[in-house]
Amino acid sequence: LYESHMHSSERMVLAFLKSGAARGAAVANYLEVTGLLTGQDRVRGARVRDRLGGDEFAMNARLVINAAGPFVQKVNHDLSALRLHHPLTGFSRGVHLVTRQLEPTYALALTTKKKTEGIITRGGRHFFIIPWRGCSLIGTTNVPVREKIEDIRVTARDVEEFLAEINEALPGAGLSVDDVRYAFTGLYPIIAREIKPDVYQGTGEYQIVDHGKTDGVDGIITALGAKFTTARNVAERAVDLAMARLGGNDPGCATDRTALSEGEIGAIGEFRDQCRRQHGHLLSPELIEHLLVNHGRETDELVRLGRESEGLVRISPERNTLAVEVAYAVTHEMARTLDDVVFRRTGLGTIGHPGAECLRRTAAIMATHLGWDDQETRRQIERVEERYRWR
Repeated sequence: LYESHMHSSERMVLAFLKSGAARGAAVANYLEVTGLLTGQDRVRGARVRDRLGGDEFAMNARLVINAAGPFVQKVNHDLSALRLHHPLTGFSRGVHLVTRQLEPTYALALTTKKKTEGIITRGGRHFFIIPWRGCSLIGTTNVPVREKIEDIRVTARDVEEFLAEINEALPGAGLSVDDVRYAFTGLYPIIAREIKPDVYQGTGEYQIVDHGKTDGVDGIITALGAKFTTARNVAERAVDLAMARLGGNDPGCATDRTALSEGEIGAIGEFRDQCRRQHGHLLSPELIEHLLVNHGRETDELVRLGRESEGLVRISPERNTLAVEVAYAVTHEMARTLDDVVFRRTGLGTIGHPGAECLRRTAAIMATHLGWDDQETRRQIERVEERYRWR
């Protein structure tokens, strides 16, 4: 059997945003919806807050699509009439570990003694061990969320309990806390009335709700999905509904034949060979491959900018990330915090702590572009360090 996995789910999300912007979408980063604008039995926009500058203002809209993921019900809370087809009764928190590499070639699916539910069970809850960026990516646990979803984070207890579970299922692994390079957690929506610990109850079902039809409140659609594999289908259905509500000439959805902007490269083998021919005198095959899998069609532009700025150097001896990628994240990808660059634009920190010197160099490049003083630079580094405090 064959399985696929992403090199970077964070850059995949970013690729959707950049592709939308390239086709005329207006993208705003660091804006938080604090409420809905309403009037005459319809939604007329949203109140937003700039999380960097603190300003609050209104954004008017003919139609609002609430696609806020686990926060959809919080956004809709202002209007008690707004309901999902299947209300979310809670969330399950899944912890993932990035460890030293256990198996370099094959993905493993292992069962545990934890309970499971489903028409077909595997004798216990299962988890996967996937070869990923020279490490093993292991997931996932299922823990009911008791705290506010804004406050969830990985704890030392999360890591220790999951390691015990892994070692019980695969005794030869012999994993310890010292083998864990990074840990992160995600949310699974639950629609079951009773939330049970150690039992997978997450739903992969999507919901697209036309609140004008179901609740008598026009001007808002809620779209909720949980999987990358169904994301384009959910988006197509949501946008088709929006176009029908807005009226006018609908050219029809083209997502099934539209590549993401960075993925418009044709045959991957030919593109790889072309990049090696063009840039082999400047970069090693390893670094060219790194740029290719992270930036696709934008590889040529990054190399050009790197030559002009002397940025074709690694930000750290232990990472393939180049200095030009840090600058590019600020100038072309709306990154305004070190946390964004380290975890969501470059992946510097998602295979382990990149090292104090690497953080200092990365922050220094950003400071040049964003005008940070020494105090702000230290604050940005401390925020990144906080990600590893579960140890």
